[in-house]
Amino acid sequence: MKSIILIILTLNLCLVSCNKNNHTTWKPKYSDFDLELVFNDKWELSKPIDNDDMVLVMLSDSTDYSSFSVKIEPDFSKDLISDKDYFEGIKIHFLDLPENQLIKEDYTNFQGIEYKRLIFLMKRDFGEMTHTIYTYRNEKKVININFSYPKNLIAKPTEKIPLKIEELLNRMKI
Repeated sequence: MKSIILIILTLNLCLVSCNKNNHTTWKPKYSDFDLELVFNDKWELSKPIDNDDMVLVMLSDSTDYSSFSVKIEPDFSKDLISDKDYFEGIKIHFLDLPENQLIKEDYTNFQGIEYKRLIFLMKRDFGEMTHTIYTYRNEKKVININFSYPKNLIAKPTEKIPLKIEELLNRMKI
């Protein structure tokens, strides 16, 4: 009898693992913002912030210091802070060290929405990192998608992103 129970438990565990392909799905429990983030076991989930005002979820890969985050929060009137001033503030923040560089500023389409894209080359204690920000503002909400990875993962970061980041973006639903 014990061996039958063990076989059934093993089969159930295998089915769950096989069905999920070692992927975890995270969705907000308290916020009204729509977000679904699916990630594999290479990524570590930091404690998310999930409340009425904001959703912030962060993933990290300690093997190479890559990171991925999504933040959704209410926007404010563009009469108070224009897009130009909003993005200027982001650039000032990321260019606080003279060795950091903005290497591309443009727009990109992601899931049918046009996002402002900023790509930085940043010096860190552990090496050079490429940091990309996608931002969407519509005076109701701001969506910020940030990802960083070692510079040596991709030769032309203005044209391509690492496969592990691309997989996160492709599995994410906003």
